[in-house]
Amino acid sequence: MLNLKEADVTQTRFYQEVFQIGQQEGAIDILLRQINRRCGQLPIAQQTKIKSLPIPLKSC
Repeated sequence: MLNLKEADVTQTRFYQEVFQIGQQEGAIDILLRQINRRCGQLPIAQQTKIKSLPIPLKSC
């Protein structure tokens, strides 16, 4: 039986991938908020293009 009390799930590949996706989505949200503050509300088409851009993140 798997002893989950002692397992460190943060070291699994699945956890790392999900965590990175969350970081990328957070970075995109921050970017859109900053653009909206400086330039005003962007059209949906431009927001969609920005959301589809790959954003590389540094590993800590």
